[in-house]
Amino acid sequence: MTPLLLASLIALAALDSLNPFLFVALLFLLTTPDPLPRSVAYILGILVLNLTAGFLLYGGIRTLIIELLGRIDELILVLAQIALGIALIIYGILAKTEGPTEEARQPISLRPIHSFLLGMAVMLNEVTTALPYFAAVERLVAARIGIGQVVLGLLVYNAVFALPLVGFVTAALLLRDRFQARIEALSQRVQRLTRVLLKWGSLIFGIILVIAALL
Repeated sequence: MTPLLLASLIALAALDSLNPFLFVALLFLLTTPDPLPRSVAYILGILVLNLTAGFLLYGGIRTLIIELLGRIDELILVLAQIALGIALIIYGILAKTEGPTEEARQPISLRPIHSFLLGMAVMLNEVTTALPYFAAVERLVAARIGIGQVVLGLLVYNAVFALPLVGFVTAALLLRDRFQARIEALSQRVQRLTRVLLKWGSLIFGIILVIAALL
Protein backbone atom coordinates (compact mmCIF):
# COMPACT_ATOMS: atom_id res chain seq x y z
CA MET A 1 0.00 0.00 0.00
CA THR A 2 1.50 3.31 -1.09
CA PRO A 3 1.78 6.29 1.30
CA LEU A 4 -0.52 8.27 -1.02
CA LEU A 5 -3.24 5.61 -0.84
CA LEU A 6 -2.89 5.37 2.94
CA ALA A 7 -3.11 9.17 3.28
CA SER A 8 -6.24 9.30 1.11
CA LEU A 9 -7.91 6.56 3.18
CA ILE A 10 -7.10 8.39 6.41
CA ALA A 11 -8.39 11.71 5.03
CA LEU A 12 -11.63 10.13 3.77
CA ALA A 13 -12.17 8.29 7.06
CA ALA A 14 -11.66 11.50 9.03
CA LEU A 15 -14.23 13.21 6.82
CA ASP A 16 -16.67 10.30 7.13
CA SER A 17 -16.36 10.26 10.92
CA LEU A 18 -17.85 13.76 11.15
CA ASN A 19 -21.40 12.44 10.99
CA PRO A 20 -23.50 14.14 13.69
CA PHE A 21 -26.07 11.34 13.73
CA LEU A 22 -23.49 8.89 15.08
CA PHE A 23 -22.92 11.06 18.14
CA VAL A 24 -26.58 11.62 19.05
CA ALA A 25 -27.28 8.09 20.31
CA LEU A 26 -23.83 7.97 21.92
CA LEU A 27 -24.68 11.09 23.91
CA PHE A 28 -27.75 9.34 25.29
CA LEU A 29 -25.78 6.24 26.26
CA LEU A 30 -23.22 8.39 28.08
CA THR A 31 -25.96 9.76 30.36
CA THR A 32 -26.97 6.30 31.60
CA PRO A 33 -25.56 4.60 34.71
CA ASP A 34 -22.28 2.75 34.03
CA PRO A 35 -22.11 4.02 30.43
CA LEU A 36 -18.75 2.49 29.38
CA PRO A 37 -19.94 -1.05 28.41
CA ARG A 38 -22.90 0.38 26.47
CA SER A 39 -20.78 2.99 24.70
CA VAL A 40 -18.13 0.44 23.71
CA ALA A 41 -20.83 -1.97 22.47
CA TYR A 42 -22.43 0.84 20.45
CA ILE A 43 -19.12 1.72 18.75
CA LEU A 44 -18.40 -1.96 18.06
CA GLY A 45 -21.82 -2.27 16.42
CA ILE A 46 -20.99 0.65 14.14
CA LEU A 47 -17.61 -0.82 13.20
CA VAL A 48 -18.92 -4.33 12.52
CA LEU A 49 -21.62 -3.00 10.19
CA ASN A 50 -19.23 -0.56 8.51
CA LEU A 51 -16.54 -3.19 7.91
CA THR A 52 -19.10 -5.64 6.52
CA ALA A 53 -20.45 -2.96 4.19
CA GLY A 54 -16.90 -2.12 3.07
CA PHE A 55 -16.11 -5.73 2.12
CA LEU A 56 -19.44 -6.12 0.29
CA LEU A 57 -18.94 -2.82 -1.51
CA TYR A 58 -15.39 -3.70 -2.55
CA GLY A 59 -16.46 -7.11 -3.81
CA GLY A 60 -19.42 -5.65 -5.68
CA ILE A 61 -17.49 -2.85 -7.40
CA ARG A 62 -14.58 -5.10 -8.31
CA THR A 63 -16.83 -7.87 -9.63
CA LEU A 64 -18.93 -5.42 -11.63
CA ILE A 65 -15.88 -3.86 -13.30
CA ILE A 66 -14.34 -7.25 -14.09
CA GLU A 67 -17.60 -8.58 -15.55
CA LEU A 68 -18.15 -5.51 -17.70
CA LEU A 69 -14.61 -5.02 -18.94
CA GLY A 70 -12.73 -8.25 -18.35
CA ARG A 71 -10.14 -6.12 -16.57
CA ILE A 72 -10.00 -2.93 -14.51
CA ASP A 73 -9.99 -0.14 -17.06
CA GLU A 74 -8.11 2.99 -16.03
CA LEU A 75 -10.51 5.37 -17.78
CA ILE A 76 -13.52 3.91 -15.94
CA LEU A 77 -11.76 4.32 -12.59
CA VAL A 78 -10.80 7.91 -13.39
CA LEU A 79 -14.39 8.70 -14.37
CA ALA A 80 -15.62 7.05 -11.17
CA GLN A 81 -13.24 9.21 -9.13
CA ILE A 82 -14.44 12.35 -10.91
CA ALA A 83 -18.07 11.36 -10.32
CA LEU A 84 -17.43 10.79 -6.60
CA GLY A 85 -15.56 14.09 -6.36
CA ILE A 86 -18.42 15.96 -8.01
CA ALA A 87 -20.92 14.24 -5.69
CA LEU A 88 -18.89 15.38 -2.66
CA ILE A 89 -18.72 18.92 -4.04
CA ILE A 90 -22.49 19.01 -4.61
CA TYR A 91 -23.07 17.67 -1.11
CA GLY A 92 -20.72 20.30 0.35
CA ILE A 93 -22.58 23.07 -1.49
CA LEU A 94 -26.06 21.89 -0.54
CA ALA A 95 -25.38 20.72 3.03
CA LYS A 96 -26.80 22.98 5.74
CA THR A 97 -24.87 23.82 8.88
CA GLU A 98 -28.01 24.87 10.76
CA GLY A 99 -30.93 22.61 11.49
CA PRO A 100 -33.11 21.11 14.20
CA THR A 101 -31.41 19.12 16.93
CA GLU A 102 -31.75 15.41 16.32
CA GLU A 103 -33.39 13.28 18.98
CA ALA A 104 -31.37 10.31 20.16
CA ARG A 105 -32.40 6.85 18.99
CA GLN A 106 -32.60 4.71 22.11
CA PRO A 107 -32.01 0.95 22.50
CA ILE A 108 -34.92 -1.24 23.58
CA SER A 109 -33.02 -1.85 26.83
CA LEU A 110 -29.76 -0.75 28.42
CA ARG A 111 -28.02 -4.12 28.02
CA PRO A 112 -24.75 -3.88 26.01
CA ILE A 113 -26.06 -6.28 23.33
CA HIS A 114 -28.90 -3.88 22.57
CA SER A 115 -26.47 -0.96 22.43
CA PHE A 116 -24.44 -3.04 19.93
CA LEU A 117 -27.56 -3.56 17.81
CA LEU A 118 -28.36 0.14 18.08
CA GLY A 119 -24.90 0.97 16.69
CA MET A 120 -25.52 -1.38 13.76
CA ALA A 121 -28.95 0.14 13.12
CA VAL A 122 -27.63 3.71 13.17
CA MET A 123 -24.74 2.81 10.85
CA LEU A 124 -27.05 0.90 8.49
CA ASN A 125 -29.18 4.02 8.22
CA GLU A 126 -26.12 6.14 7.39
CA VAL A 127 -23.96 3.86 5.23
CA THR A 128 -26.11 4.32 2.13
CA THR A 129 -25.17 8.02 2.05
CA ALA A 130 -21.50 7.62 3.08
CA LEU A 131 -19.88 9.17 0.01
CA PRO A 132 -16.37 9.20 1.56
CA TYR A 133 -16.63 5.43 2.10
CA PHE A 134 -17.56 4.90 -1.55
CA ALA A 135 -14.58 7.04 -2.55
CA ALA A 136 -12.25 5.04 -0.26
CA VAL A 137 -13.40 1.71 -1.70
CA GLU A 138 -12.97 3.10 -5.22
CA ARG A 139 -9.39 4.04 -4.30
CA LEU A 140 -8.74 0.47 -3.09
CA VAL A 141 -10.11 -0.96 -6.34
CA ALA A 142 -8.06 1.48 -8.43
CA ALA A 143 -4.86 0.58 -6.53
CA ARG A 144 -5.06 -3.02 -7.80
CA ILE A 145 -3.67 -4.42 -4.53
CA GLY A 146 -4.04 -7.86 -2.99
CA ILE A 147 -6.90 -8.83 -0.70
CA GLY A 148 -4.61 -8.69 2.34
CA GLN A 149 -3.84 -5.04 1.70
CA VAL A 150 -7.51 -4.34 1.02
CA VAL A 151 -8.39 -5.78 4.43
CA LEU A 152 -5.63 -3.68 6.00
CA GLY A 153 -6.92 -0.59 4.21
CA LEU A 154 -10.48 -1.11 5.44
CA LEU A 155 -9.21 -1.73 8.98
CA VAL A 156 -7.17 1.49 8.91
CA TYR A 157 -10.17 3.39 7.51
CA ASN A 158 -12.49 2.14 10.25
CA ALA A 159 -9.93 2.71 13.01
CA VAL A 160 -9.65 6.37 11.98
CA PHE A 161 -13.43 6.52 11.53
CA ALA A 162 -13.95 5.40 15.15
CA LEU A 163 -11.37 7.72 16.72
CA PRO A 164 -13.72 10.71 17.30
CA LEU A 165 -16.30 8.41 18.93
CA VAL A 166 -13.67 6.82 21.18
CA GLY A 167 -12.23 10.25 22.02
CA PHE A 168 -15.70 11.56 22.82
CA VAL A 169 -16.39 8.66 25.20
CA THR A 170 -13.02 9.12 26.90
CA ALA A 171 -13.54 12.86 27.39
CA ALA A 172 -17.09 12.35 28.68
CA LEU A 173 -15.96 9.80 31.26
CA LEU A 174 -13.03 11.93 32.44
CA LEU A 175 -15.25 15.02 32.75
CA ARG A 176 -18.41 13.20 33.83
CA ASP A 177 -19.82 15.78 36.27
CA ARG A 178 -19.40 18.72 33.88
CA PHE A 179 -20.60 16.58 31.00
CA GLN A 180 -23.84 15.62 32.74
CA ALA A 181 -24.59 19.23 33.66
CA ARG A 182 -24.26 20.47 30.09
CA ILE A 183 -25.50 17.51 28.07
CA GLU A 184 -28.17 19.39 26.11
CA ALA A 185 -25.93 22.31 25.14
CA LEU A 186 -23.12 19.88 24.32
CA SER A 187 -25.38 17.84 22.06
CA GLN A 188 -26.33 20.92 20.05
CA ARG A 189 -22.70 22.06 19.77
CA VAL A 190 -21.49 18.64 18.63
CA GLN A 191 -24.18 18.41 15.96
CA ARG A 192 -23.53 21.91 14.64
CA LEU A 193 -19.71 21.49 14.63
CA THR A 194 -19.84 18.16 12.81
CA ARG A 195 -22.24 19.61 10.22
CA VAL A 196 -19.86 22.50 9.53
CA LEU A 197 -16.81 20.23 9.29
CA LEU A 198 -18.64 17.69 7.12
CA LYS A 199 -19.87 20.42 4.74
CA TRP A 200 -16.50 22.05 4.17
CA GLY A 201 -14.56 18.79 4.34
CA SER A 202 -16.75 17.28 1.61
CA LEU A 203 -16.34 20.35 -0.56
CA ILE A 204 -12.55 20.50 -0.20
CA PHE A 205 -11.94 16.77 -0.61
CA GLY A 206 -14.31 16.58 -3.57
CA ILE A 207 -12.28 19.28 -5.32
CA ILE A 208 -9.06 17.39 -4.53
CA LEU A 209 -10.48 14.15 -5.96
CA VAL A 210 -11.54 15.82 -9.21
CA ILE A 211 -8.21 17.61 -9.65
CA ALA A 212 -6.23 14.42 -8.89
CA ALA A 213 -8.30 12.46 -11.43
CA LEU A 214 -7.82 15.08 -14.14
CA LEU A 215 -4.08 15.20 -13.53
